[in-house]
Amino acid sequence: ALGLCLISLASGVVIAADGVVQRHRASTAADLGALAGARLAASGEAPACGRAAVIVAANEARMIECELDVLDLVVTVESTVESTSKGASKGASPGMRATARAGPARAPAS
Repeated sequence: ALGLCLISLASGVVIAADGVVQRHRASTAADLGALAGARLAASGEAPACGRAAVIVAANEARMIECELDVLDLVVTVESTVESTSKGASKGASPGMRATARAGPARAPAS
């Protein structure tokens, strides 16, 4: 009985750790996509979001939303990498989502 409890506890830890990894992957994809797209913000939303989508996809995520707010690009993504833990049911839950904003540096308010 103790062995079964330890196995259950270990499985729970692995599933929780997998969630953390998925969240980091989504966050990285959002950050990199927003930064890459923000370089093209002056050209308009379509070029900026197009570039962001390429970078997001290269980081195994899917762009959910992309919006140009003046010269800031706001990108929301969802990770598309399947769970690595055997205890998680594949395809049962959506990937982790993350949002990032990138744009030109601004002078601090005085």
